[in-house]
Amino acid sequence: MTESDILHEILVAVTAVPGVLAHRNNSGLLYAPNGARVRASVPGAPDIIGCYRGRWIGLEVKTPRGRQSAAQRNYQAAVERAGGVYALVRSPAEALEILEAIP
Repeated sequence: MTESDILHEILVAVTAVPGVLAHRNNSGLLYAPNGARVRASVPGAPDIIGCYRGRWIGLEVKTPRGRQSAAQRNYQAAVERAGGVYALVRSPAEALEILEAIP
């Protein structure tokens, strides 16, 4: 399974939970029709962002062997300092466990 496949399955699972507001957070470099480069999101931002039970959540999706980049680790630290929830997840079950743990 590709990371994109896993991300889709996780997004379907978490958005089915009542009270979850979440969406795909596209990031990277895009090109406008005029050729201008446009940065989407910020380096290190998680793949899925949202809110649940009043807490900001960020889910970074990886394959079983995938690892976080330095920018992703820095973003995670900033989210946690601010009181948000950030998790690296590899399956819908892991993502749902994270949500269940939010008081």
